[in-house]
Order: sequence, then C-alpha cells, then structure tokens
Amino acid sequence: MRQKSMSYGVWRDSKTWWKLALSRYMAKKHPEKLIFNPRLIDVSEHHIRFGMRKHYGTLHLSKKVIIEVLHPEWN
Repeated sequence: MRQKSMSYGVWRDSKTWWKLALSRYMAKKHPEKLIFNPRLIDVSEHHIRFGMRKHYGTLHLSKKVIIEVLHPEWN
C-alpha cells in the first residue's frame, strides 16, 4: 500500500510533492550528499532545479529520473 504523503495523485505537480520526492530520492541514491542540505528552487515541466550548501550554483534533475527511482511501478 502506498504512503498517502507520496501519492502523486494527491499532490499533482505541487512544489511540496517535489520537495518531498527530492529528499527521498537523495536519501535513497545519494545519502552521503544529504549533509549538503538540498533545497528545491524551482519546478518546471520536465525538471526540478535545486541547490545545495557549499555548491555555488544550481543543479537540475529530471522528474522522470526521480519517479523511476521512487515509483518504478508507475512506468
């Protein structure tokens, strides 16, 4: 059974859902980078943009990649 907080149908494309998804993605794929405190900046149609402490720029990540890692059954 899915957790209600991560159900895509509940949040749609809201910034809050992608913020939670980013933190869960980082915890699953790159737990060593959580110390840099990733922060969501912007959500576009196909990508999210985020920043991390001690990283003087922004990083882009595809929404598709996050969904494939967190919810492979949705593909």
